[in-house]
Amino acid sequence: MEVNRLKQDELINELFIRGAPYGATVAENRTKLREAINKPVREDIHLPPDDELRTCSLKLADLQEDISKFDRQNACNEHERIHTRLLHVKGRLNRVSALNSEQKSFWLTLVQQHKQLCSALDVLVAPTTTSEAHIQTSTRTEPQEVLSLLDMSEEALDEMLSIIPTQTESRNIPVDNLITLQENERPTPVAASSPSRNAFRSTVGRPDQQAVNSPQRRKISGNVAADMAANMLPLINIKSGIEDRRRRHLFITSD
Repeated sequence: MEVNRLKQDELINELFIRGAPYGATVAENRTKLREAINKPVREDIHLPPDDELRTCSLKLADLQEDISKFDRQNACNEHERIHTRLLHVKGRLNRVSALNSEQKSFWLTLVQQHKQLCSALDVLVAPTTTSEAHIQTSTRTEPQEVLSLLDMSEEALDEMLSIIPTQTESRNIPVDNLITLQENERPTPVAASSPSRNAFRSTVGRPDQQAVNSPQRRKISGNVAADMAANMLPLINIKSGIEDRRRRHLFITSD
């Protein structure tokens, strides 16, 4: 039982049934109850049944409201507070004695209400814990292992190599497919607050067909094509080397 979660009247009751003195402040009674918490409850102390049943009924109604307003952002503290007070009410219900038929019926109603509140509290806490665990699992970034090209699977390697042109293909890059923008044709950046920002985004990098086919836009020097071929050369060499290694591997294993 978390002593700090109990209210003043609950602290006094817990001290009284143990035969321990109680003080005038909450802080004082918390200290006293921590010292007396392990003392057994005195069996010769009996409180009036009507008073105890009425008190337990009010406390269960209070706890029912707390559960209905359960703060999931502070789930741990909320659970401890409500759970501790439910334990206190359970103890008081268990100690009620000498009941007549009417009191017995009321007592059974309160016991059932107490069980329902305990179940409602469990339902509130369990999904929160599961959700947090799922979020932590789904958002955790696993370290990725860096593999060399020789460690890649056959399917992944074939997919990567399929987009790299061969030496013959690199020499036949159609120059007419390349477009350069003249200095005066480059779009002017638009401020973020401009209402035409979306229109600017939708047109950048997507010239209309007439503009693409205009003679002015199709000018490109031979040096650009040569530079592109030179940039592709390392990838082409890698592809050739891997394919050569594959052929040698197949030749060795076939023997």
